[in-house]
Amino acid sequence: MSTDEEFLKRLRAAFLDEGKEIVAQIKEAFDHFANRNKAEKSDSKGYNARETISKCASSLHSLKGAARAVNEDELTAVCQLLETAVLSYKPLPDEALERTLLFNLDTFIEIIDALESFVDSEGGITGDGLTDVEKQGLKAMVELKITSLSLDPVKPEEQASPESIRTAESASSIESLMQTGTFNVTELRNMLGTLDNSTEQSASKSKTTQKTEQTIRVPLARLNRLLGESEELLVLKGRMTERLGELTEIKARLDQAARQQLLHQGKSEQYQRSDLKFLANQLDEVLREIGRDNNNSAQMISRFLETAKSLTMQPISTVLEGFPKLVRELARDLGKDVDFSVEGGHLEIDRRLLERIKDPLIHIIRNALDHGIESPELRSKAGKPSKASLQLSIKNINVENVEISIIDDGAGVNADIVKRKAVERNLLSLEEATNLTYSQALSLIFRPDFSTRDEVSDISGRGLGLAIVKEKVEELSGRLEISSTTGSGTTFRMVLPSKMAAFSGIRILSQQQSFVVPVAGLLRGIRVHPLAFETAGGKRTFFVDGRLIPVASLSKVLDLPEAEHSGNTFEYLEMLVLQHREKYAGLLVDQVVDQGEFTVKPLSYPLQGIPLFSGATMMSSGEVVLILNIHDVVEAVHTVKTDTSSSMLANLLDSLDTKDNTTKPSSERKTVLVVEDSITSRVLLKNILESAGYIVRMALDGAEGLKALATMKTDLVISDIEMPVMDGLTFVKKIRENEATRNTPVILVTSLGSESDRKQGVEAGANAYFIKGNLDQEGLLDTVKTLL
Repeated sequence: MSTDEEFLKRLRAAFLDEGKEIVAQIKEAFDHFANRNKAEKSDSKGYNARETISKCASSLHSLKGAARAVNEDELTAVCQLLETAVLSYKPLPDEALERTLLFNLDTFIEIIDALESFVDSEGGITGDGLTDVEKQGLKAMVELKITSLSLDPVKPEEQASPESIRTAESASSIESLMQTGTFNVTELRNMLGTLDNSTEQSASKSKTTQKTEQTIRVPLARLNRLLGESEELLVLKGRMTERLGELTEIKARLDQAARQQLLHQGKSEQYQRSDLKFLANQLDEVLREIGRDNNNSAQMISRFLETAKSLTMQPISTVLEGFPKLVRELARDLGKDVDFSVEGGHLEIDRRLLERIKDPLIHIIRNALDHGIESPELRSKAGKPSKASLQLSIKNINVENVEISIIDDGAGVNADIVKRKAVERNLLSLEEATNLTYSQALSLIFRPDFSTRDEVSDISGRGLGLAIVKEKVEELSGRLEISSTTGSGTTFRMVLPSKMAAFSGIRILSQQQSFVVPVAGLLRGIRVHPLAFETAGGKRTFFVDGRLIPVASLSKVLDLPEAEHSGNTFEYLEMLVLQHREKYAGLLVDQVVDQGEFTVKPLSYPLQGIPLFSGATMMSSGEVVLILNIHDVVEAVHTVKTDTSSSMLANLLDSLDTKDNTTKPSSERKTVLVVEDSITSRVLLKNILESAGYIVRMALDGAEGLKALATMKTDLVISDIEMPVMDGLTFVKKIRENEATRNTPVILVTSLGSESDRKQGVEAGANAYFIKGNLDQEGLLDTVKTLL
């Protein structure tokens, strides 16, 4: 077999695996919708009609792109037609959309069954997948079903004509033949002729195929290493058993000594002390052994976990094999000449991440080819080479994150066109669009239903692609950035975790109960004075970045019993600013406890599908903590009403009675500058310092920190080390080199905990050094107090 044939075979296999997963996602969305409507009187939770349509459109967009990459023309056409039909439902009001989708549910399920047949590697007459004739027949049948989808479910059904009955029988016959395989080409063509002349709905259903178990290839060396580390854990188990036996023996000796003391009250005091000293020495020795075993166990478990994680690591190139062909064919169809290259494809990331970033990468590449790169004629007129450059670059930022960049040398993003299209689509007013900065204009391209295309093609124009990309990247706890220069090109950057075993989050308290908020949906954490809230439209609101957002307490959202506040102190409130797509919300919590990496476990029956939670995690203490679903929480905050007692006037009247007069005036309070690029670390440090009475100012990196020091009075600086633009060590050195800031105390709070890192921090000029992982909050505050 030639190299090209081997490549096409691998590409085909990858497409079938991906296609099955995408179709399963579509089926799951409709199953959730169906279950929701079947259990209206129960507490079951499923997708509403609008969520179902959105998920279906997103998945079809992905399936269409994958099908085009392997020249599955029939499936591409079916996805195109079905996507158009699904999107035609979006303008309907919620109630009409719910009714319409429920009315057409059976037809949609039949269409999904047909899509499964397209990606069934063991389907068709031969058992090796559908033949070309079978694909044509299936395409005709699906097109027939799509044309039968109704936008007027309340309209009485018209009596079926003899022609429509014959058409339905033909469609049913095709499905039957697909299952039995007993037909000839002439018979099939006759049936196709009947279907082509009709637009009535087929009344039959096709079989459903079961999901296939996913597999992954793992190098033998990694399995051997995992087995060896498993055997080391057996040694650890034996040592811990020995320590337990030694402690049990010491306990027995202490009990015996206590009994002997009662029996021999006359024994000399010196003799008794020698017995106790012997036991104390023995206990000290056991404790030292346990300490060593504890350190060894931590190292063994860490190695074991890293090896286990490495089993799912695969080169990024495994999902990029079809990209050159995709670019070549799309460029040909668009009449463009493009040189496509990949750098860093050998780098490895979690296979589960690979599966989920393939579609976003395809979306961005298609967007670059269709929107960004010019035709050879236009490039020549602009003084550019007629052959455009499109580069996909992958590099490791650190041990935990990878950056994937898609770089083109096309026309760039024209901010004026973006603004004009936003106004035409009623996304912004003319005044709002005029006041947008260039970066703010660029961010508009990520909004749903935004496109610079006037016409819809099979490549673009629906306003779905980049909105889907942003959503999927953020679902993976990543971020998507864009930079562009008009006339020179555009760069998209995805920053993603290289492993998917855990997610970043912050632990919070509400009514003495712990919850975890994923960082992916958290914009910032701020402390808000109760007088800053106002009631509008029956909701508590607050201004953030010039935007009025609804605010509600987590206890109100979750309907937790609220405890009475003790004391008469008028306190600031902790508020998390959350975002899901274009919606923002403020969530009030009792306390931001800490940040960390959390492993997520899905909720099982009977908790599966309950609203407001996406899963659970277990803390080191054994406590099981629920993880908040950002989408559900944001939606819930938008629906929470408040009473008039929480208005600004009521808050003011309450404050006159309850305000704590012992608070120091701001002129006597010290100002601390926190320089940190991690939002969770900023939230945590700000919470610790403000709770202790300090005024806190924030900067995102060393460069911003220097600007802040030059413009505001600062009594002390707390800084991270690993930051973009300017790292913490350089920042500290700059502080010490400046005559005006030379004597300002600096504390480094970082995740770097080695002795060499500490030494570098001290040599740079830091006064103190703390580790994030086990941050001693009391020790930090004591150090701040001492330095000030």
